[in-house]
Amino acid sequence: MVHCIPVCSQNLGRGDYAYTSWEKNLDGLNHIQHGSMTVTFNTYYAYTANQRESIACHELGHVAGPLKEGTHTDSCMYDGAQFPLNPSSHDFDLIVSNYDH
Repeated sequence: MVHCIPVCSQNLGRGDYAYTSWEKNLDGLNHIQHGSMTVTFNTYYAYTANQRESIACHELGHVAGPLKEGTHTDSCMYDGAQFPLNPSSHDFDLIVSNYDH
């Protein structure tokens, strides 16, 4: 399945809200190529709808390209943020600069 990202959930116990795993498969420009990525959500915690949306935004942001945490506290990509619902304009700029699209 090319370009498909499996998303699953399981009780992982106390710890991460979710995580994105991937096999490093980059081209010469450091762009993510076809490879194996999986997003797993931790069902251990009882989330509000906004928290679930923010966590999904964060993990799928990793899938979109920025494989590191963001630096803008208003972004769902910022590790430790209080569940912002959206990526910041900086996150989109990072994808554009990384992928030149």
